[in-house]
Amino acid sequence: MTHAASIRNHPVAAAAERAGVSPSLVVQRHKGFAKVREEGRCRMCLRSSSVRPLSRHHLVPQAWFRARPKLAPLRHAEANIVPLCDPCHQAVEERGSHARKELRRLLGAAEVAFVIQVRGRDWLDLRYPVGAVRLAPTPADLLDEPTLQESRRRSEARRV
Repeated sequence: MTHAASIRNHPVAAAAERAGVSPSLVVQRHKGFAKVREEGRCRMCLRSSSVRPLSRHHLVPQAWFRARPKLAPLRHAEANIVPLCDPCHQAVEERGSHARKELRRLLGAAEVAFVIQVRGRDWLDLRYPVGAVRLAPTPADLLDEPTLQESRRRSEARRV
């Protein structure tokens, strides 16, 4: 059986198709739980899970899926989950926070595509605005430790 055929035959595929979401984005719905473990770092501050326990941030809130039982299987899709430590998660949950702009900058293509397919670009832009804020270092910053330290200094200076 080909990968495409296994996706079509997966029970979550029907829910994905009803939502207008590409089944390939959601078939491994429980992989969202494993994603936190696999990434092992907060997406925003890059602290390891050994430093701060990680939680799962749902880009499209679970409550929205609960109100739509036919789409409920999609709520834990890998593309809907972002690993965040508790302080970063709280910051993202605050309405109008700069943390939402920062998280938007750090989202992957599959995550953006999932949100657009489920809720639309307008909702994505409203909930996670595009902005020039840069609070956290990118993974490229980690390659050069002095750059990471300088990035943190600049971030702290901007916050003050």
